Amino acid sequence: RRFEHQIPSVYNRPKVYYCPSWTHTWTYFNSNNLTVDLKEDPLGVVPRALQGTALNTDAQAYIDAVEASDGYIFTGPQKNAISDFFNALTTEGLSSKIKKLWLVGFSNEAALRDVITPSEKEGWEDTPSAAPAGAGFATYNNDARIEMDDKMAALGLANNDCGAFFAGTDMTQQASSYVSTYKVANEMMQLKQDGSSPYPTYFRAGVNTYLSSTDHRQDGVFVASRKLNKVVMTRIYGGRVAQNTSSTQVTLGAVSDNSIYLWGDAANPTTKGNVSTVGITFGLAYDEAETLGGLLYDLCVGVGHTDLEDTTE
Repeated sequence: RRFEHQIPSVYNRPKVYYCPSWTHTWTYFNSNNLTVDLKEDPLGVVPRALQGTALNTDAQAYIDAVEASDGYIFTGPQKNAISDFFNALTTEGLSSKIKKLWLVGFSNEAALRDVITPSEKEGWEDTPSAAPAGAGFATYNNDARIEMDDKMAALGLANNDCGAFFAGTDMTQQASSYVSTYKVANEMMQLKQDGSSPYPTYFRAGVNTYLSSTDHRQDGVFVASRKLNKVVMTRIYGGRVAQNTSSTQVTLGAVSDNSIYLWGDAANPTTKGNVSTVGITFGLAYDEAETLGGLLYDLCVGVGHTDLEDTTE
């Protein structure tokens, strides 16, 4: 039987082996000697019939696009994590709630490709100085920034029907913008870290007043949203534990018609730390934000951002 194994090497590609022979010797209770003869398969391909359950079709479309054009070949566990995420979105009824999602931990080219609509790619306004090399997360040093092609209205977002998310660890305490569009007072959508102590991650949309997450906690998966007059924020930390906060905002404001920036603002890149995902949603209810946060946590850990498991309350 043939199987796929990810060799830790500079080639960053899986190799396929088959086992023509093996010997097994029982020595004593719970102790066995096993000798396996492995040969590299000259065909180098695992037939789909041997790969187990087929991947989710949306996941497969994204994986195919990245592998064809973005200089990265996914590992088996990464493929499964992406597939499981799409399946879970369907199960939880959240597929239509996510407008954009990017996974930045595979290659700098793949970081530009929308996971939800893989045919769509953004461009770097500021290109990261280092490549993630498939780690599942990227390390940005205030050197990465994307200016999106579409603005809020083109994405179908309203000032009271929008949201954003990101996942990060080892985030520096500084003024940071993860998703940001700002025109004037009461015309914005922003998921940011405040630049002064206690450095909370906060969100605001269509109103100057912002909703903050836990003080002095910059790491984890953050999902924030405004749906009508309800603003919610969820932080998921190690063990898949949720911290939730919410507020009511009466001010309606307006949609920003300025550009949306990822990992920075209109002037500069402003993200310093290890990040694995960022994205944009429509308005989410309280329970939807928490559920999505948990699914994003599973996804990011599954593709390799395992430091999220060590984040604390």
